[in-house]
Amino acid sequence: SRVDDAPVTHLDLGKAAYSVLAEAIDKLRPADDEPADPPPREWYPYLILHNAYVEDVPNRDIMTRLYISEGTFNRTRRAALRAVTRALEEMESALQ
Repeated sequence: SRVDDAPVTHLDLGKAAYSVLAEAIDKLRPADDEPADPPPREWYPYLILHNAYVEDVPNRDIMTRLYISEGTFNRTRRAALRAVTRALEEMESALQ
């Protein structure tokens, strides 16, 4: 539904997928204003995915900013990706 009815290229599909993914990641954002460094834990899932997939920040830089280990980073990212998957499923079911 994010693409026009005109002939669609692979670039159009990629842009639409990026837009939907960014919207799903934004659903993880806590309601508060973004805190100063270091952010509280409830911000970690949003910040990890937003920085990695929207802002293209390297994982090592994200871990350094959040003061977390690689293991904590990976566990938090996996949980955040599951949350984004659920958000995408809800977005899709809302269209039907």
